[in-house]
Amino acid sequence: MRWAERSLARTTREAAIRSRREGKSTMATKQVIDRQKSANSVVQIGTTQLGLLLPELAKELGLSDEGPVGILLETSLKRLAKVRDELVAADDALSAEDSQDTGARAARERAMEAAFERIVQVRGAIQNAFGDAIPEPVFGAGSTPTDPNRLLAYGRNATAQLGKVAFPAPLEGLSIDPAALASGLTAKLDALATALNAMAAEERETQLARQQRHQALEVFDRVFTAVARQFEGYFKLTGHDELADRVRPSTRRPGTTVSPPTPE
Repeated sequence: MRWAERSLARTTREAAIRSRREGKSTMATKQVIDRQKSANSVVQIGTTQLGLLLPELAKELGLSDEGPVGILLETSLKRLAKVRDELVAADDALSAEDSQDTGARAARERAMEAAFERIVQVRGAIQNAFGDAIPEPVFGAGSTPTDPNRLLAYGRNATAQLGKVAFPAPLEGLSIDPAALASGLTAKLDALATALNAMAAEERETQLARQQRHQALEVFDRVFTAVARQFEGYFKLTGHDELADRVRPSTRRPGTTVSPPTPE
């Protein structure tokens, strides 16, 4: 039985897992886009209306100098813009890591297929040369594993056994070199080990990128809510209810405004 036939079930399961992961990633990216649009809207409204808001706010609060309040509001808007950009960068980094995962996964599949096929070839060559009594001590009972890590261990054990088993004379008219078989199999297994290590490294980097994106989301939601409420309150205080409604943060959808963001 060839590789494709043996690994059909495993490939199907992995495809389903990848689809779920990709679906989750796509949803998360949409959440980032929605947050980015809402932040852009609050920053735009806050910046363009600052000249209107500050004199009225100073008058309402009885301030002789609007400068300190202006510095506070400008700094708040800059902080919101900063965490927005950090969130977008973290999301882009995660998308890049997901893409690299795809390449590493494809390389692992190619290396695994090559190792699997070589094991099948070596097993078949020994069976043809020595009959059915020899392969079991070399490869063990049961079918060839389709899990990459189990396949690597299975192949390493078979390679070691090829150097230990006392082979009888091959069947008449046949010749075989166990050392050469072991050498060829070792090369395929080394390539598989390299691919597995690369895949593991990519998965660690992706997990780190996912954690960093999650942290960026938490920081953004906290800052966005605070700044949006700040401007909502000041707009209400100065009688600009329509502007207050446009920057009001949603309690149901963190990091976004209740009203649709201002078109960019």
